[in-house]
Amino acid sequence: MNAPKIEAVAAKDDALAALRRGDIAAALAAAERAVATDVTYPEGWAARGTVKLVSGDAAGAEPDLARAVELKPLLAEAHLNRAMALTGLGRLDSAEEAL
Repeated sequence: MNAPKIEAVAAKDDALAALRRGDIAAALAAAERAVATDVTYPEGWAARGTVKLVSGDAAGAEPDLARAVELKPLLAEAHLNRAMALTGLGRLDSAEEAL
């Protein structure tokens, strides 16, 4: 795997910082930038999925988190958050498999 673009890493960090502050709109905007800057950066996809999950959009979160897992199968937080999204969607068997 190639190193992620530094701009994508910075945008992901901005997204997580905004999420910690409770600023969902800023977190989503920054996570969108991370994904747009480098579509091969799994942590960017995981950040966007996490922001969507926290905002109550489990349906939007699941594909982002699935993409993160596809890009980096050992990304534990993506597996956990994907399982939470699947649980929120009532897909309990799939959630168990995601873990």
